[in-house]
Amino acid sequence: MNLKIKVGFLLKPLVVFIFYFGTNFCSSSSILNKPLNGSLDLQGHRGARGLKPENTWPAFEEAIRYGMTTLELDTVLTKDNKIIIHHDSFTNPTICQKKDGTQIVSTSLYELTLSELKQLDCGAKKILNISNKFQFLELN
Repeated sequence: MNLKIKVGFLLKPLVVFIFYFGTNFCSSSSILNKPLNGSLDLQGHRGARGLKPENTWPAFEEAIRYGMTTLELDTVLTKDNKIIIHHDSFTNPTICQKKDGTQIVSTSLYELTLSELKQLDCGAKKILNISNKFQFLELN
């Protein structure tokens, strides 16, 4: 019991100290009043994710059309040592299916060859987002 009181007694001032000085030193108000010199780097994360299938040439082209100056992408090495553009290291059944429309299971890309990955379609599936969930609800 005595130890709890001592720890609590010491921790409270420490927490107050960290909160007070941490918020003052990390405050963004000092940078808000300064003009921006130079240009702003606009990044297309996985291309134009949400407008086109992510990490595809159409997504990167769309991002450039929207004025992005940097394209951010992730790469993965396949089983046969081919470098591919893909965000995760696993196949995603939410966005990917076989070309014939059948479902897939999540599989490590490191265990699949490029030829096997080319049998997947990761752009045709429609994912429910907040706007089309409302459309879906209105139809049902």
